[in-house]
Amino acid sequence: MLGGGNPVSSGTPSGTGQILQYVGGHVSGHSGVVSVNNVETTLIKSTIPSNSYIVVKVQGYFAAATGTTELLDDARFRIFVDDELLASFQYKANNEFFGPEFPKLLVVGGSTLKITCENVTDASIIPMGCLVTGEVYY
Repeated sequence: MLGGGNPVSSGTPSGTGQILQYVGGHVSGHSGVVSVNNVETTLIKSTIPSNSYIVVKVQGYFAAATGTTELLDDARFRIFVDDELLASFQYKANNEFFGPEFPKLLVVGGSTLKITCENVTDASIIPMGCLVTGEVYY
């Protein structure tokens, strides 16, 4: 079921923003394109419903065409659960459109998953994004 019929529904079944979406046994999130500078910026932040847990893959990406000036800066993605740092990966400019996938994460109900990004080269703005896909278990 979509929307309110799902016991762990977060509203609409698709779209961009910080909140994860739940459709049946699946969970996904897309930050959309976010302007990131040298200040750590939240791309995804969502609390997992207490009656479930999720197993997800996280994929960060440069949201610009290769060869553009936006890809001259390196970016760092970090994953937190309940404000505890779990992983940090740095993407090299103009070498990786999609960086390496993070390992699969199991996040228990009631926990908050947060994914951040920052430009670690300088203060210029770069367009970045993040995808989260996985399964939800009740």
